[in-house]
Amino acid sequence: MISHDNYELMRSFGGQVLYRGHNHDDSHWNFGYSGAPDNDPIAAAMPAFEIVGKEEPKDHAFLWDFSLKANGGKHFLTFRQESGSCVGNGLGQAIWYLQAVEVCRNGDAEEVILPFWLLTYGKSREIAGMRGQGEGSFGSAAAEAMKREGILPSNDPSLPQPDLKDGICYGYKTEMQWSDGAKISNKYLEVSRKHIVKTAAKIKNSEEAKAALRNYYPLTCASMFGTANLVPPTKGTPPVRLAPRTDSWGHQMCCIGWLAHPELGDLFFILNSWGPDVHGKPAGSYNEPPGGFWITAKDMDFMARDEVFAFSQFDGFPAQTFSWLI
Repeated sequence: MISHDNYELMRSFGGQVLYRGHNHDDSHWNFGYSGAPDNDPIAAAMPAFEIVGKEEPKDHAFLWDFSLKANGGKHFLTFRQESGSCVGNGLGQAIWYLQAVEVCRNGDAEEVILPFWLLTYGKSREIAGMRGQGEGSFGSAAAEAMKREGILPSNDPSLPQPDLKDGICYGYKTEMQWSDGAKISNKYLEVSRKHIVKTAAKIKNSEEAKAALRNYYPLTCASMFGTANLVPPTKGTPPVRLAPRTDSWGHQMCCIGWLAHPELGDLFFILNSWGPDVHGKPAGSYNEPPGGFWITAKDMDFMARDEVFAFSQFDGFPAQTFSWLI
C-alpha cells in the first residue's frame, strides 16, 4: 500500500503513476524506465558475463569498503533525482563506486571524483532514439553510452554544481537540460571520451550477480521491482532492512553489495537515488550506506529478467595531471 504521504514523496522523485489503485493502493510507477526494448540489439551485442580464474573464499563483498577508504572513512553521499532520470542516477552511483574499487583495491593512480552522470544520461537517451528534452532511458543504452561517450569529472567549474542538502541533487531543470544528448557540447565530449568503461555485460540471474559483486563489479539494475513499504522492516540476525517486492516501479537503481546472510541466504544491497533518508536508517549490521535496502536472491532473479548490467575497467580521472583552472 502506498500511503498518501509516500505518494506525494514518490512524485517528488519524478515518479509518474502508470496505474493508480483505490486510495493509492497497488500503484504502478515509472521513474524513467519503461522496460527493456524488445530484441534489444545493444544488449545482444555485449559479451556474455564470465569470470575467469579462481576467487578467494568470502561470505560478503561490499563495495562501500573501498568508498569509505576513498572518502576519509565517510560514506559517499546518496544521489537524489527530481525527474524521471533514474537510469542516469543509477549509472552514476555505480561508476562512482567502481572508481573507488579500482583506486583503493586495484591501486590505479587516479582520483575518485564524483561523476557528472548527466552527460552520459543524455547521450544514452540519444542512443535509445529519444530526441529532445525528456525523461527516461534504457539500461542497455546507458551501458553503451558509458562505453562510447564516457563520463565527466564533476569538478569542472563550467558544469552545473549539485545541491548537497539532502543528498546529491542537480534539480529538475538541470536534469531536463542535459537530457537532450544531441545538444551536449563537443568540448565536454572530448574530455568524457577519455573516461570510459571498457567492459559491460548483461547479468542474467542472481548467481551471475553474486559472481560480479564477489569480484567487486557494481551493477545497474533497471526493472519493475518495487516495494510499497519505503522503510523496509528489519529481518534476521544480524538484522538487515529487507525490502519485499510488493509494488511495481519502472526504475533503475544500482547494486553495490552481496552478503551470504547466516539466516536469510544470499542478499543484495540496492542503492537508490532518492536521498539518504527515504528508506530509513540502515540497520547497521554491515555498515551499509544510507539510501538503500537489501533484497533476496529471488528478487535479484526478478530484476535480472529486465536489465541488470555489470561494469569493470574504468578509465578514470588521472591524479594531478591537469587543472580545470588553467
